[in-house]
Amino acid sequence: MVKLDSGHPDPGQLAIDIPPVGAWKRVGIRISDLLVNPGEHGDSPDLDRVLSPLVIEATGTSKAKIRLDNIALTCVVNDYARVWQIGADCLLEPVYVETIISGTTEIFSGQISDWLPGDCCGGARAEVVADDVEPERGNVIEFAYETNETVTLLRSRQPLDFSAVSGGTLSFDLLIVQQPDTPAAQDPWKMKVSCVDPCSSGDIPLTGSLEGRAPETGTWQRFSFAIDDLVARGLKLDQVDAPLVIFPSWGNQTGAIFRIDNLVISAPDQ
Repeated sequence: MVKLDSGHPDPGQLAIDIPPVGAWKRVGIRISDLLVNPGEHGDSPDLDRVLSPLVIEATGTSKAKIRLDNIALTCVVNDYARVWQIGADCLLEPVYVETIISGTTEIFSGQISDWLPGDCCGGARAEVVADDVEPERGNVIEFAYETNETVTLLRSRQPLDFSAVSGGTLSFDLLIVQQPDTPAAQDPWKMKVSCVDPCSSGDIPLTGSLEGRAPETGTWQRFSFAIDDLVARGLKLDQVDAPLVIFPSWGNQTGAIFRIDNLVISAPDQ
């Protein structure tokens, strides 16, 4: 499945024939075909705010390994080829809009805002559910793993500048509904903050939080991390794209189910 994405839930998508294994194949897809084939739960993509011009998704149940090269957006060229069209790039220029976070920011508190839940590599489900452990919470985000090789996260639509929260904290509530089928013997739960891969704070065990405790199954717990500690580990505050990446240890994930609520990045003294 090939998609053009202007932000959840509005991708255009089109299934393509499976290319031959072991041979390079040129694939061309009309933008017009993507526009008339929206995703199941959304509308056609908005060409004025395309975030991901190419998304490729394997739709089978087995693992796949692919390589890509020579990715291009090409203008229509008429059969009689007007001179200005030959080799034209349609005057396409990526538009970067700098967004500066001025202070304390709620990433998630009961509803999806500018940060979308998902996973990096497929095999994990993310959805908003009504919490049945503490019903007064209302809606929370639930992640469920069906693989051992992905991470779950909340991702912004574009990198954001969080420099104003230097010296502050990142905090969230976590409920482990179900541990992985085979939890890692050491540091079974981890988090990080991403600043456009490969930039990040690096993986941090949840036991490294300011509270210094391990997550327990079946009870909501608060976890907090000092922004300055994340920066010391490599985080660049002026280009944060995933303010929370949280996951069971890689290789020991299948069967894990957990929920997130009240995810906040707080400025100092707030």
